[in-house]
Amino acid sequence: MGSLVACNKECKEHVDDDANNVCDVCGETLSNNDNTNTEEGDNESNENVEDDTQIEVVVVPKAEYEREIVGDVNYIYYGSLPQSAVDIELNNVLKNLVQTDQIEPNEEGYYTYANGEYACIVGGENVVGKRLSNGLTIAKDELYFFNVEKLKWRVLEEKDGRTLLICENIIGEHHFNPTGSFSSSLGTLIGTPNNANDYAVSALRTYVNETLFNEIFSLRERQSIYDTQVLLRPGESAFVKTQGMYATTVNKMFVPSYWEINDKYDLKAPELAEQKLYAIEVKDYQVASGFSAKAVAGHYYQSWWLRTSGSHMNMGNIVQFDGLLGTDSKCSVNLDATMGIRPCITLRTA
Repeated sequence: MGSLVACNKECKEHVDDDANNVCDVCGETLSNNDNTNTEEGDNESNENVEDDTQIEVVVVPKAEYEREIVGDVNYIYYGSLPQSAVDIELNNVLKNLVQTDQIEPNEEGYYTYANGEYACIVGGENVVGKRLSNGLTIAKDELYFFNVEKLKWRVLEEKDGRTLLICENIIGEHHFNPTGSFSSSLGTLIGTPNNANDYAVSALRTYVNETLFNEIFSLRERQSIYDTQVLLRPGESAFVKTQGMYATTVNKMFVPSYWEINDKYDLKAPELAEQKLYAIEVKDYQVASGFSAKAVAGHYYQSWWLRTSGSHMNMGNIVQFDGLLGTDSKCSVNLDATMGIRPCITLRTA
């Protein structure tokens, strides 16, 4: 958790009506010595504190989110990304408006129309022929539009206002470490003593914890997400060779371990064969973006990374696109393979 800092936006006067130490105008956190809309402290309690003493206080404001309960599973909607394709009629309307320069993208690259926000993708050669859920088949150079929607997260654990969540969809894809960054024979990152499958020093961790995190959450949303200590212990992997998996890292967003999904939270699907999870479907926007998803009966599914090691130090552990996990050879892949990302966060909900 970062410490509070004074607002650096050009607000003439900060507004903090809900007293959560976050400026209602610009969204920046406010330091304790910012006296806008705050009450003065008790002089007696401060008489022993020197004038130049600064007390650092960490405040994580309560998140604004939507909750849904389906059966015995709790879901929270938080953060947003383009996901489902708009219907064909709206796609035609938006395409005409864009092609005639009647609407322009905002700073995030999204189009606003009729109180909705939409992302646009131009059909590329790598996705030609893929079918979207609205019935359209992607053609080269055609425009396709997608709803910017709240992300759906499954509640894994909830205690004292801290809620651990795992995303219900594949919302990113990346390699664990890029080709050429590690020695296949030694299993170490080139130029370092670090094992190549050590999540703590991986390109995957950087992408998830920084790039993807900042992409899906607004500044205000990011402030309600706790830092989480992520353990990498021997035995977290489904495979015997777990060298390098001893570090503890602090993350805003991270991918789960084998032990967490298989044992601690037991996400296996009871009606399926042993050692299988529910297959995770890839949304329309991600399909049109070129995610390496597999088509199954008109839907697209993708394998996704775990942060634990595979069968060798140059291999990582994944959940197969069909939900298979464990020591099957399909669940151990080269670190430079491109796999999906189903991340976790710890959110302040109370």
